Amino acid sequence: MIDYERLAWAIDNGAAVRRRQILQPTGGKGDKIFPPTYPEERRGAGPRHVFERRRIDGAEVWCVLIDSVQSQANRLEEALMAAVREGLSRYPMFSLTSAAESSRASPRSPRSMRRIGSMTRSCETAW
Repeated sequence: MIDYERLAWAIDNGAAVRRRQILQPTGGKGDKIFPPTYPEERRGAGPRHVFERRRIDGAEVWCVLIDSVQSQANRLEEALMAAVREGLSRYPMFSLTSAAESSRASPRSPRSMRRIGSMTRSCETAW
């Protein structure tokens, strides 16, 4: 277990904090889990799971992906936006505006990528 001083040092000086934890399904140990499915790649192939190779006990094993880096990033992004709106945090925010619509979404959000053609660009910060 990490103590507060070491965690504070890692936040100030480290590039990342990594936590390893064994998780169990919500229904309890041994219950089913339902990994996400993704749209078919080829017509008629049906939805699919995503698999990746992991090294477990020295052996390379195919595992189904339960939660992707992109999915985690999207959830963290929404949490950061909520923290800024509530005045709990500050970070730079970008606003793209056009005559047709205005977007105050996070920089990676699909909403902020709409109608890029004739937009004027401005940057506002939440500092």
